[in-house]
Amino acid sequence: VIFGIVAPLRALEQIQQFEHGHSEEHEKENMTSFEIFYRRFPGRLVLMPIMSATCTAAYFGGTWVDFGCSLVLGSVTSAIHYLSSKYTDVGLVQDLLVSIVVAILACIPMALDPEGTCFSAQTLGALFWYLYGTAFFTSLYEIQSGLLLTGTTRLFLAIINSYVLAMGSALGLWMSFFAGSDRFELAGRACSEATNYQMNDLWFLFF
Repeated sequence: VIFGIVAPLRALEQIQQFEHGHSEEHEKENMTSFEIFYRRFPGRLVLMPIMSATCTAAYFGGTWVDFGCSLVLGSVTSAIHYLSSKYTDVGLVQDLLVSIVVAILACIPMALDPEGTCFSAQTLGALFWYLYGTAFFTSLYEIQSGLLLTGTTRLFLAIINSYVLAMGSALGLWMSFFAGSDRFELAGRACSEATNYQMNDLWFLFF
């Protein structure tokens, strides 16, 4: 049911972007070579792991162990993102697939070192690329500007895809039987309770 709603909304959004002249060819003409590198592959394969690790530590209060684990998780998410760009069938379930995989992999360090890791920091950091915060703000701006069709479509798409990410993370945690019966309690624990907790204001000098 969810994907039956998401697919038409994505198609409608792509049509609207085309009508407004936001094609990839037009965007490419206005970008530098560096922008083309990090906005497209293979640049994204390098960018996503670095972004996942830094966001885990800087924004979500992860430990240094979480920082290293998020490098691995970011590499996995970038690989899934690359496959989604090549295969349409994978792209249709990209959000659900990546959230399930990230949650399962994040349970491995949580099971091995429950006191020194933070599940939520790793998960949110690895999924940071897929979060729809910008889409929410853009949709509200478009609605306020009178672009009701575009804004409403983008808003509903962001809401549904955010729900898919949350549902996938919950499914991945539920499927991780190897992490023990207390994995739900450990996953809900605050990152500040972990040993080697890192929360240094100097992180934000880099952003």
